[in-house]
Amino acid sequence: RQMCIRDRWKSDGTANGTTLIQGRDTSGFNNGSTQNAFVFNNELYTIAPNGSTPGSSGLWKSNGGAFTLVSSKISQAYDYQEFNGDLYFAGYRVSDGRELWKTDGTNAGTQLVKDINPGAGGYVYSLTVFKGNLYFGGYDLTNGVELWKSDGTEANTILLKDISAGSTGSGPFNLNVLGDTLYFNAEDSIHGSELWKTDGTTNGTQLRADLNKGVEGSNLDNFTLLDSGLLFTANTPEYGNELWQLGPCVPEIYPDTVEACTQFTWIDGVTYTSNNDSATFTLTDRFGCDSIMKLQLTIIPPTTDTDIITTCDSLVWIDGNTYSTDTTGAT
Repeated sequence: RQMCIRDRWKSDGTANGTTLIQGRDTSGFNNGSTQNAFVFNNELYTIAPNGSTPGSSGLWKSNGGAFTLVSSKISQAYDYQEFNGDLYFAGYRVSDGRELWKTDGTNAGTQLVKDINPGAGGYVYSLTVFKGNLYFGGYDLTNGVELWKSDGTEANTILLKDISAGSTGSGPFNLNVLGDTLYFNAEDSIHGSELWKTDGTTNGTQLRADLNKGVEGSNLDNFTLLDSGLLFTANTPEYGNELWQLGPCVPEIYPDTVEACTQFTWIDGVTYTSNNDSATFTLTDRFGCDSIMKLQLTIIPPTTDTDIITTCDSLVWIDGNTYSTDTTGAT
């Protein structure tokens, strides 16, 4: 649970039981300037200025009583996510910028997971837990802002896919888990900003729906998860900026019945020389729903007929040749 409020209060649901947790005190905690709180292991974590060190801030925690300083290694924290028994977040310090951090609630256990963009220009956001990994948008100089994933270790914090080649980046945003798929919007030079999906693999990170064909894209936003599916807004030439819903997409199967002599080249580019009722080809519409064509091919074998002709002198046959002697070999 994340909150963004100025003072920290607690309540048992009654007026008398609603009290300020802690104001400024001798430990240096300044309740009036706290930000971005999150509950982890039944304790409230927040960033607040450290009054004992003017100009500095740190990560603090409270179990309902006075706040204690966890660590002053970072001065800002965003996008908290509980993952693998620790609290992960996008943490900021001047030397690194905004990078992936974690804490176990102690100063020693508050650590930089990986400095994705070495130097002061790091940027990490939208931490989302999916299929046993942590997914997020991350920036480096080579790829720009792209989709990353991490198992919580430096070695396995990796770029999942360079969706928009080059240093501009695709800017993945609005990460939402629906079923066994992670959806998000991203922008490339071909489709503009459209709906993408991933199953957690590089090959499985694909465009899900191209609602507005062309480089302008549909500029998806306002993602909201409901039991019925994923809601979002999108801008298209037909409808303008309207509300859309992504629900279950059940592929439709269409038989393609063909009879051919000797051989047949299908839409999959394969030339078939015998009967086939198992080949399939997938067509995807702009909404990302598949239609599956299934081949029902019958190869008709050639037949042989005998053309018996008696003629005088010579004969021009159907093959265009002129025959002046007996022959049984022409076909």
